[in-house]
Amino acid sequence: MGPHGTKLTVVPVTANRNASRQTVIDVVVAVANVFVTAVTAAANVATGARVRRDRHLTIICEGGWLSDRGLSNVFTTGNTINVKSGYEDTFRGDPLLLEHEWRHSVQWALLGPVRFIPLYAVSYFGSKRISGTQAWNVFEWTAGFSDGGYDDCAGLGKRNETPAPATQAATM
Repeated sequence: MGPHGTKLTVVPVTANRNASRQTVIDVVVAVANVFVTAVTAAANVATGARVRRDRHLTIICEGGWLSDRGLSNVFTTGNTINVKSGYEDTFRGDPLLLEHEWRHSVQWALLGPVRFIPLYAVSYFGSKRISGTQAWNVFEWTAGFSDGGYDDCAGLGKRNETPAPATQAATM
């Protein structure tokens, strides 16, 4: 107990440093992506998207013209995370998917749109040609394949839309 009977909470210094470091990274990524984020968010807002800000300084657009025309249920342009209409509840309930999409924001920031778009397209369509699925590419791997909801190697990038059945302990 602290003075005056207040309860003290001790926060490790490393937790504060990690939070500060993450905030700096979020700001750098957001600044690098500001143009693409503004354009894509504006296109979605102008066409009826529901918009909210989330952690990592991302703008989440649910519905809207751009969001509903993507090749995936969720995709990232700059710091805009585009979510197709009808997929909002699934996305909101999946914090790992949000982290996966944020890693795509980092990819956008590192490469810039002039390099990111053609490199992603080559990886996306090359993956589709080679493995039969567009998700089997270096950008999905580096964004966290399993966090994006994809099965690993055995499924050749097949999207895992249903949760795995719960395992039960064997009884003897």
